[in-house]
Amino acid sequence: MGALSGIFLLQDVQESLAEYGREFTMFVTDERGSLLFHSEPSRQGRPSNLADDPIVQRILSSPTYPSSAVNYSVTRFMGNKRETDLVTCAPLKNRRWLLFSQVDREKYYAPIVALKTQSTVWIGLSILGALLIGLWLARLITRPLSDLTEVSRDLAQGNFHRRAEEKAKMEIGELARAFNAMADDIQEYILKVEAAAAETQQLFMDSIRAIANALDAKDPYTRGHSERVSAYSMIVGKEYGLDERMMRIIEISSLLHDVGKIGIEDRILRKPGALTTEEFEIMKTHPPKGAAILGGIPQMREIIPGIRHHHEKWRGGGYPDGLKGEFIPVIARIIGVADAFDAMTTNRPYQKGMTFEKAAARINELCPAVYDPVVIEAFNRAYHTKAFLGHQQNVAEAKLA
Repeated sequence: MGALSGIFLLQDVQESLAEYGREFTMFVTDERGSLLFHSEPSRQGRPSNLADDPIVQRILSSPTYPSSAVNYSVTRFMGNKRETDLVTCAPLKNRRWLLFSQVDREKYYAPIVALKTQSTVWIGLSILGALLIGLWLARLITRPLSDLTEVSRDLAQGNFHRRAEEKAKMEIGELARAFNAMADDIQEYILKVEAAAAETQQLFMDSIRAIANALDAKDPYTRGHSERVSAYSMIVGKEYGLDERMMRIIEISSLLHDVGKIGIEDRILRKPGALTTEEFEIMKTHPPKGAAILGGIPQMREIIPGIRHHHEKWRGGGYPDGLKGEFIPVIARIIGVADAFDAMTTNRPYQKGMTFEKAAARINELCPAVYDPVVIEAFNRAYHTKAFLGHQQNVAEAKLA
């Protein structure tokens, strides 16, 4: 009856432990290690001595008999596999028996490891979710500031049409609205400045043309000459590849290329016949006179080379300084060709105006003795594309005047 009671007791305890998901093995030995009861039915009724079993031997080899439950672990090698059991040994009261409970350490901790893994995953997901929410909130807060920064950068670079979004509330929205109001004021001011600058520039160019026309009016044979020279210079300069800034310079310089004739006596300018050698020497002073007239104006310093040197020759021998080759400023080389082309195609006291075709041929004959070959190439490209034809009517009117 005692043996049966022990078996049922062991089975009840094991079933209770099984509810926790652990696979426990339980058995009872006497004080010498002889097996009395075992939770596994297959080992019931089979007398055996477990004194040499590491689990039992650990207790039996102790110098003192256990008076309370003892917890320990036992490691064994099953072939190449290492196994560790967690063991609890408790003495049974009123008897010199020992109750052993053992479970595989890996199986015992499996639920804990799984729980730890699940906890790690959930914690990781929670942190990731918190980061994503934080980034979204940060973006929500900083986006209006970033937009304001980009608009400020565009404004600094001259883009006055872009405005910041005013959807944000409170301080950021107020800042955007104040910034947009400031941008509106700046844009309005810039537009006024640009309009004033354009008006000033137009007034300046009108004044230049008025001076050029006044000079041309002194001599009936040069009526409209400066305007045509400027037009031809611009056409050749474009074919030559001048940039926008140089095109602006050559436009003004060609309009004023004969400004020095203000200092030439009318009897020489208006002389109906060819000039004498002495008179021609006086006429040759108009380029340096023009440079001197404009030399006192700092803003005109870039146009002076075209005025002073448009009568120089590519191989030398021109006036006033006898420059040659690359030493002649490029704007002067271009104005020189345009000046000669207009002189050849209009009536003068000493010659009748040529046709455009004959004048173009004559210009090429004088290259490279007088004119820069590269400039003449640009002139020829413009001529063959009929860029000069739009000015033939003006030349015809000048011939009839």
